[in-house]
Amino acid sequence: MRLPIIVLFLLLILIIVTFILFWSNLGKYVDITSIDALRSDNQRLRKKVEMLRDKKEYLSALSDTLLKSQNRVLDIHHLKGFEKETIYIYSIDSLLLWSKWIDTILKTSLKRSDSLLKMIPSILPVEGYIVKYFGKQIDPFTEKAKTQNGVNILAGLNSPVITTADGKIVKVEQKRGVGLYVEIAHWKDFITLYGHLLSTTVKEGEIVERGEIIGYVGESGRAPYPYIYYEVRKDSVFINPLNVIMGGI
Repeated sequence: MRLPIIVLFLLLILIIVTFILFWSNLGKYVDITSIDALRSDNQRLRKKVEMLRDKKEYLSALSDTLLKSQNRVLDIHHLKGFEKETIYIYSIDSLLLWSKWIDTILKTSLKRSDSLLKMIPSILPVEGYIVKYFGKQIDPFTEKAKTQNGVNILAGLNSPVITTADGKIVKVEQKRGVGLYVEIAHWKDFITLYGHLLSTTVKEGEIVERGEIIGYVGESGRAPYPYIYYEVRKDSVFINPLNVIMGGI
């Protein structure tokens, strides 16, 4: 059937008008701006997820590094560390669980490290300067080579001398050479000796804690000037005190 041209023309106009009306009213039914906003939020959240994953991997690596460092320090002093606890993470994006676990590990590590360090001679007994080191030395009285079993620490007369670790006083005596001295027994068969004291504040059998004053710097024995002779033994063997002092000198 043939349609008149006028009818075809009217149909074309109707289609055009319908399209224009539909497009102009599209915003009433579909919020185009909200779609763009959702798309933008989706991209932002994707970036945040990636950032959280990176943080989780960084914190995990940091935790492993700290644990390895601690165990290396403990190995140096022949002490036993502790095993890292097994933690099961069921969601790859559980950063909060990771952060709580790492915080617990770090606090436990620091607490145990501090407890261990308080039990071994890990600090100097007096503030001063080391004037004679452990090892072969020339004896100023005989001018011959002799083995120095400890270190000499120059300090002011009557300066406080502290114990370098928790322990028990085993000797408070006078002895030729080191003068008035204190000897302390510590954990894992560590023994420390503090010589050339002016006076002492402890008695044999007393329990002392690291940092507690046990006496004062003097010139007793063969000391030509005020200093402390400090000695460390482990399993009855003399060792260099500087090897067990944390942080170096």
